[in-house]
Amino acid sequence: MTSAPPARPSAGRQLLTAVVTLLVVLFPALAAGACIDAPAAPAELARLAAAQDDPRGEAGGPASLLYRMLVPDDATTSEEIAAALPPARLATVLGVFAISGMRYLSVTLARGRAVAALACLAFGALPPTAVEGAFLRPEVPSTVFAMLGVLVLVGLPVRLREVRRQRLHGWLTVIAIAFVVATAFGLAVATLPAWKAWLLIPAACLAAAVAVHLWTLTRVLGRFRLRVLPFYASALRLLPWAMLAFLTILMTLLVMRVAHGPQVTSVSAVGLLPRSPWLRLPLVLLAGVGGVLTVLRTGLELGRRRRLTPSVVLALAALPPLARVLTDHPDADQFAGAPAFALLVAEGAAIALLFAGGLLGRTGRPLTSAS
Repeated sequence: MTSAPPARPSAGRQLLTAVVTLLVVLFPALAAGACIDAPAAPAELARLAAAQDDPRGEAGGPASLLYRMLVPDDATTSEEIAAALPPARLATVLGVFAISGMRYLSVTLARGRAVAALACLAFGALPPTAVEGAFLRPEVPSTVFAMLGVLVLVGLPVRLREVRRQRLHGWLTVIAIAFVVATAFGLAVATLPAWKAWLLIPAACLAAAVAVHLWTLTRVLGRFRLRVLPFYASALRLLPWAMLAFLTILMTLLVMRVAHGPQVTSVSAVGLLPRSPWLRLPLVLLAGVGGVLTVLRTGLELGRRRRLTPSVVLALAALPPLARVLTDHPDADQFAGAPAFALLVAEGAAIALLFAGGLLGRTGRPLTSAS
């Protein structure tokens, strides 16, 4: 007797899910767009004016090329440049939307849609997005490029499983993925050279892959006496991650030879966390719980599967931005580290919601059984 196939969700339910998902992804952009009419900061006008004198982006990097496209060529006075600020801020809001969308896709691939939705909500609620999200600064385009690199990088372990079955086509795909990831991180660093932490993400993946492979090889050698060490198999397993780290450094050097952005981060009036202790304390607690659970889950997954998975890559990609945020100057703009911090908050919030749901179910069960 064959079991019946699972029932497909109705069209109305699919439409409702799509609408809710779109609203969740749009939330950071809507929060950033709320401050699009804020008074112009002197640094924003200075960036627009500098973009007029930098047609090739040699001094301002890729962000300067973007600003130049948004400012009319005949804008020379300060009033004309200030009139171009609202369209430029609108482009920044679209950049925030792109960051939120890529964050949702990468977390969905690694941790599921629930955690991805919570990560987008947390990213939109943090002060760098909610208070200064529409402000013109190089941190936004730099984070757009970095999130593109993280999104493609998270999908690399899935593609590596098919390399053995599709040797030539599989390796060509892996090379293309490595080139896209390296270019994205190279553009991110070229847009904001002060944030060289993006270069550490491929290096962290390579270090984790080497550590897991050496640990596995040590256990195999302890159980069996091999006459020949598997150097060829080891090289094939580590080659994608080594190639990725090498291409990232190479593409960064090539892009920065042509153009590079400011060597310092922007000055921000708000930090990564809200000033109110009633909002700051829950975020810190959720991020702490999420960080501990992420470390435990990553260690258990590496020990069980003995290879890098999308969840492990996503956790490794959050380490360099978080380390940079913790060691950065208090007045520095923390927008680039907000997506990584939002991920930890989402992990903690997911556990808190599961725990609260379990408590509610446990308290309601005696009432229903008694009746």
